[in-house]
Amino acid sequence: MTDSRQTDRRGLPRSIILGIAALTTFLPGAIVFGYIGVIGRRWQETLELPRSSIASLMFFTLASFSTGLTAAGFLESRYGRRVVSLVGTACSAGSMLLVVHPSGLLALRLWGATWAA
Repeated sequence: MTDSRQTDRRGLPRSIILGIAALTTFLPGAIVFGYIGVIGRRWQETLELPRSSIASLMFFTLASFSTGLTAAGFLESRYGRRVVSLVGTACSAGSMLLVVHPSGLLALRLWGATWAA
């Protein structure tokens, strides 16, 4: 049997919970900082954008993160964690459809804003 100190109230092992928490912290940062840096050159060549447009995309995404987190805090107090989490997850997952074949800089900026939700 597992020790009661090693599980949460639902019986899940704390190591699994810690791993999931680490992933939820790591993945958004990896996508914002890593994905834009890695795929930015491809976007620059494919969409014929200047380097400054790709760099401004990073700023735009980070600015959206800060406003999105502030709004999520206000909405959480009104609607609860579950609703805010579901809406944020739906926005983030849906935004990845914009980035598969972006049509231009507007689509990339829209991705940055909705991914940050």
